[in-house]
Amino acid sequence: MATYERVIRETGRFNVVDAEDRQSTVIEYTTFFLRVSLHKEYSPKKGDVSYRLADGRAVNRTQGGHFDVGNGLCRFFAVGDGAGDARLGWATRGMASDVGVQCGLH
Repeated sequence: MATYERVIRETGRFNVVDAEDRQSTVIEYTTFFLRVSLHKEYSPKKGDVSYRLADGRAVNRTQGGHFDVGNGLCRFFAVGDGAGDARLGWATRGMASDVGVQCGLH
């Protein structure tokens, strides 16, 4: 029977703003499963991807560079050069103004 070690690694960072134009960072974490063997090296298996704000709150990634906190009331938009990462699509500061919810960033 094979033995696996679970490793969680930071795999990305995205600059974001909320509706009040307050800045934060979303950190992407990816789970990898590493097969433990004394005789052979195996490639890691990729598991789940999760996202958290710099303050530790979990967020969900949605389409087009948006991140939502829990209930979806607080929305964050990727900003900066290339909106943080080409995988997220483009979002601009102007788009953030339609949310109108205070999300508790400093």
